[in-house]
Order: sequence, then C-alpha cells, then structure tokens
Amino acid sequence: MVHAIRPTRTSARCGFTLIELLIVVTIILVLVSLSVAGVMKVLNLQQRRNTEQTVSKLDKGLAQQWKAVIDTAKTEQVNPIAQGLAGNDALGNNRARVIHILMCLRREFPTNFTEATQTLNWPGVGSFAPNPAYVRALSGASAASLGRPPEDQSSACLYLALKQRRRGIDFDPDTGLSSGELYDRFNDGLKEISDGWQRTSNPSIPIIFNRWPASGYGAGVGNPPTPAIGTLQPFNAANPPDKED
Repeated sequence: MVHAIRPTRTSARCGFTLIELLIVVTIILVLVSLSVAGVMKVLNLQQRRNTEQTVSKLDKGLAQQWKAVIDTAKTEQVNPIAQGLAGNDALGNNRARVIHILMCLRREFPTNFTEATQTLNWPGVGSFAPNPAYVRALSGASAASLGRPPEDQSSACLYLALKQRRRGIDFDPDTGLSSGELYDRFNDGLKEISDGWQRTSNPSIPIIFNRWPASGYGAGVGNPPTPAIGTLQPFNAANPPDKED
C-alpha cells in the first residue's frame, strides 16, 4: 500500500516579539548613554583646559600690574590716612608705608564698583581718591550695568585693572584674550572675562578676582598683612567666595 507523506507546515514569523523589541531598545539606550557620557567628558575636559589657559594669561598680566603698583607705592609720599592709622610710635613710618601700599592695592584692584569709585575721607586728616580711569569708565555706564551681580562687577573691575598702562606692562586684555574670553554684556564698554564654561543661553559666567582676606582698612592695622597677589578663579554660584577672600 502506498502512503502519501504530507509535508509539515511551519508558521511564518511576521515580526519581533515584544520582549525582543524591549531588548533591542534597551541596548540602543545603553549605547547612546555611553556615547553621550563620553562626549560630555571630552567637552568638560576641553572647557577646563580653556579656563586654565585663560587664567594663565590673566595671571601674567595681573602679576605685572600688581608689581608695578607696589613699586610705585614704595617710592611715593605716604597718604595722610595711612599716616594717621600708623600712629606716632617708633615703627610708625614703616607701618604707614605698609598701610599706604595696601590702600593703593585696594584702589588699583577693586573687587566691585563701590570700591572702584569710593573716596576715603578722614575728617581732619585727609582723603584718598579712587583711580580716575575707573571713575570715568563707570560714569558712562547705565543703571542696569552698575547694578549687575557682584561676580560680574568683580570680573569687570579685573578687566579695568588689566587695561591700565603702567610702567613695564606689556599685557592688554583686548589683544591678549580671544573674543570668546571677553564679552560686553551691557554694551557699555565694561567688558567681563569669561571662563571656559560659557553658554550661549547664559554667557555671564565670569572669572572673578579675590584680592586678599581682610575686612577693611581698620582690620589688622597693628600687624597688616604682607602685600601678596590676589587669586583668580572661575565664579562658582553654588559656592561663592567671601567678598574679599
């Protein structure tokens, strides 16, 4: 007897199962997240390097300006306020000279617009005027510009200090820094110096200047701190520095 053998029928697959799709999507998401993390790490490293290069250039110019101010203050006549604060003891002359140097450093390297334009007065003793160049620069600024945040004021004051043409200075921020490192937020000539993390949506991420730890001229008059150059650092909104720290 002859029997016909019928071929077995296999069901045709029309697509992926739900589990297979979930596995594929998970793999794609993992690969994308790894790629994004790698790109962000590279960008962050480049931004850090850019900021370090900017600070290095600023440090050179600031060191020249700082030394020029101290050298000049050592040879000029001591101002009356410094003489009055020093008193008339045997060390009065040396103390008066140190206080005068500190006052000159504060005048030439202000950390905000109030310091940049402030005239110090001691009734019956004398006064100590600000740098006229800073007063002129700030006199043409708008009210909105003058009311900018403290970190922006510090960066603008740093720019003004680096622009001074003192003896032996060969650094000009307008030519020594790139267009990406300088920006004029209020279009009033008061430029600020940006770090490497500047963003298109919020470019106001300035490099600020801290002069020295102090609470004012009256602090530590008996033992005034040794004049030393301040520190440069990018502004950190999450952990802002003290006003003069």
